[in-house]
Amino acid sequence: MSRKDREIDRKRIVRILNDRTVLRLGFNDDPYPYIVPLNYVYDSGFIYLHSAMEGRKIELLKRNKHVCFEVDNEIGIRKSDKPCNWGTKYESVFGTGTAELITDNDVKRKILSTLMRKYSGSSQWTFSPEVVEKTALVRISIDTITGKASY
Repeated sequence: MSRKDREIDRKRIVRILNDRTVLRLGFNDDPYPYIVPLNYVYDSGFIYLHSAMEGRKIELLKRNKHVCFEVDNEIGIRKSDKPCNWGTKYESVFGTGTAELITDNDVKRKILSTLMRKYSGSSQWTFSPEVVEKTALVRISIDTITGKASY
C-alpha cells in the first residue's frame, strides 16, 4: 500500500465487512476484467455470496477460482477553499481470494440464514429444499486483505 498513513487495522477491516451491504467481486475475463456488485456476508473468516446457478459470474468462477473483492464506505466529501484539496472521506477494504461453490445443502441453508439475518435483522427464515437446491452459494477463502481510510 503506497499510503501507509491511511492503512487500517484488522479490527476495523472486520467491522467494515460486517457493516456494509455491497461487495464488488472481480474476475479475470480475458481480455477485460469483469466486476459485479453483490450482497454478501462475512462469517468465520470467509466471505459468502449467493447467486443463480448459471450466469457469467458462475462460468468465470468455474474457469478461474481466483477473485478480487472490494467493499467501501463513503462517509462524505471533504471540502476546501482550494480545488486540489477536495476529496472523499471513506473507508475501504480490498483483497484477493479463492472462490469455491458450496454444494452441501445443509451448509447452504445455514449461510442463507446468515445472509438473511444480516440484511433483515431476523433469524426466522426457512428455505424450501427447492430454493436451496437451485441457489448457488460461493465461499471465498481470503488470501490477502488490506484496508485504508481517509477521514
